Amino acid sequence: KDDWKAMKKTFEDATGKKKPSAKLNSFFHQSTGIEPAVDKIDKAKNKAECKTAIGAFVTKKTEYIKILKQHQVDADSNNISYKVEIDKFIMALEGLEHDCAQKMMSMPG
Repeated sequence: KDDWKAMKKTFEDATGKKKPSAKLNSFFHQSTGIEPAVDKIDKAKNKAECKTAIGAFVTKKTEYIKILKQHQVDADSNNISYKVEIDKFIMALEGLEHDCAQKMMSMPG
């Protein structure tokens, strides 16, 4: 969970903007669902729980990457640094999935 929070902060510090998100309407932004998914991974007590939690995380991550890529397309074409930061954010999400899988592999059956 701390890794996810650090990733968001790094993105926001680098771009000066909040992390991209889907809008429910013009006023509200939809949660990515990643933080609760990572929290379940952190709280998993065995490989079975962790595997289930990682499955939920992968689903949320995949949905969020689609949103990030759409924000890249919609971004001002002159704002190359924003697009690069989105690429870094996507790579960090992929890295977080890898880290979660490593955690699962080190857990007792």
